[in-house]
Amino acid sequence: MLTKYSYKLKKEITVLYPGDYYATKKDQIIGTTLGSCIGVCLFDQVNRISGMNHFLLSGELIISNFLQDKTARYGQYAMEILIGEMVKIGARRERMIAKVFGGAHMLKSMGTHIKNKVSNANIVFIRQYLKLEEIPCVAEDSGGESARKIMFFTNSGKVLVKKSDYLNNQNNILTKEYEYQKNIIKEQKIEKVTFFK
Repeated sequence: MLTKYSYKLKKEITVLYPGDYYATKKDQIIGTTLGSCIGVCLFDQVNRISGMNHFLLSGELIISNFLQDKTARYGQYAMEILIGEMVKIGARRERMIAKVFGGAHMLKSMGTHIKNKVSNANIVFIRQYLKLEEIPCVAEDSGGESARKIMFFTNSGKVLVKKSDYLNNQNNILTKEYEYQKNIIKEQKIEKVTFFK
């Protein structure tokens, strides 16, 4: 996560990377660039408290009981920790609305079948999670093959989305997402080992 001041926009911008989340009461911008990952913008319209996360599931999601699927725990953690941080600074869960972005099919380093599984799992997970938690999703821009640059204006709840197959930093996005996914898969393998004294 990186926070900087934009003289052009005359606002502070907090930039999220894969695995990051951020909640604030300030009038600022939260930004990120998404490929296969999902970014969720949450907004308490009454208290003007906002938050965003940037997460990636590690593979295909078992839809029948996604809350018990190890793959889903990264999305669950990303959502619960963001909601918790927003509540800490005065947001009310029942007042939150969501806007969902990302889930593009662009992990070119993997086979088509695998990259589609990851992207689709991300999209299915967040839709199911928001439905289960009764958080209304008022806007969604997901899927496709384009990277998305997201700018979330925290005071109004508005989100600016710039989509392009040719973003200057597309290779950088893919590299970060690939490294992030490798770390998640490594963690899952480590967790399968049980130690007894």
